[in-house]
Amino acid sequence: MRYWLTLIVTAAVLFSLTFLLGLSVIGVDLFGPEEAAHQPEKTHQTATEGHAADNNKEPEEKAEQHEDNQTKKTEVAKESLEAKTGKTEGGKELTEKKPSSSQETEEKQEVREEIAQEQSPEIKKYILEFQLNAGGVITAEIVDRTGKLVRKLLDGEFKPAGKHSLTWQGMNEQGETVAPGQYTFRVTATYPGVPVLLYHHLAKPEEVEAGNPYVLSTTQFARQINYLKDNGYTTISLTQLGEYLTRGTQLPDKPVVITFDDGYASTYHQAFPILKQYGLKAIIFILGSFVDNSNASPPSLTWKQMQEMVRSGVVEIQSHSYDLHGEDDLVQKTEESQSEYEQRIYKDLVKIKQLIETKTGQPVTALSWPNGKQNSRALAIAKKAGYSYFFTSGEEVNYQQDSPTRIRRIFIPQNIKLSEFAQKIKAPPKKVTVHQETFQFTPKN
Repeated sequence: MRYWLTLIVTAAVLFSLTFLLGLSVIGVDLFGPEEAAHQPEKTHQTATEGHAADNNKEPEEKAEQHEDNQTKKTEVAKESLEAKTGKTEGGKELTEKKPSSSQETEEKQEVREEIAQEQSPEIKKYILEFQLNAGGVITAEIVDRTGKLVRKLLDGEFKPAGKHSLTWQGMNEQGETVAPGQYTFRVTATYPGVPVLLYHHLAKPEEVEAGNPYVLSTTQFARQINYLKDNGYTTISLTQLGEYLTRGTQLPDKPVVITFDDGYASTYHQAFPILKQYGLKAIIFILGSFVDNSNASPPSLTWKQMQEMVRSGVVEIQSHSYDLHGEDDLVQKTEESQSEYEQRIYKDLVKIKQLIETKTGQPVTALSWPNGKQNSRALAIAKKAGYSYFFTSGEEVNYQQDSPTRIRRIFIPQNIKLSEFAQKIKAPPKKVTVHQETFQFTPKN
């Protein structure tokens, strides 16, 4: 009997659960209409309360901001009065004040302009436009007919290539509206100079061949690298140099490029550790026939050594030709036709380019002309072979707008004094006026 009773109760429970589950699936509200209606009312009430709190907060923030602006205006007005009279608001003589920070000065200048705009809302705003063909550190000024500075709109700020515009409200540096008349808007770009250093071979002090200008001792090289580091120089890559010359992209302060020609093993054994120690980088232009000669004397770099240096990020490998290092190898020979000459140069430059790219995985876009020589025909052939940047000799630094087809390098000879080295690599910035226009200013619209 108990067995049948238990079975009946269990069946009833299962039936009830199945019934309720079915109602839930077809969407019947199990909680009743009152509770369902009450729930969104709570949500609406909470949202309304939050919105009201936000509305109450906004006037408070606006009031605080207005009070802050009024305080700044009062301070600026007080300073202007003191500057004109030489006395404080109470009539006392002014004592020397601590100069404001550049940020404070800029903020006060903005307040002065705002005050002037409120006092004379009809002041005309001039939109002054200028075009930069290359990026640079820009200074933009308004000067009067005598050349005297009226207002500096930009002061040593980097701007990329492209179209730019500035607004002038007809005020001088003191925030006062200037007199009607003729004014000039002048934009000057400052470009840093980039010294490119040229080395060849290093040796231990006791192994240096006296009188050979192309061989430096490791001690001498380390002193020069230490000088660069201590004096704030930063080595830049081939890409950075190329983009600076062609587009004026921004460079770090005191940029420098370190290069080696030929591909001596000493660049791995001596130069590479010193460069790593001081955190500087270099470009090595290798001569293919030299590095492929395992019996070369002095020894040449191996591809394994070059791969290690490239992986480190310290060294880039570029082309010095495969075998055009002879005195007249870039000149058309008497027995050559023009077509034969072009094919000889082209095949050589393509061969070393493909060899470096295959062995190191690094793209080759630069050529150091053998013996520093070049001619227009060889240049055209090299461009056709896929080169974009060309290094030569010349004791000068490089500036933006200088041609990437003639990147000058400063040769560093044996036994050069450190003071002479410092003098050689000096690179004063070059200033160029990139835009100038004269216009008539009238204070009112």
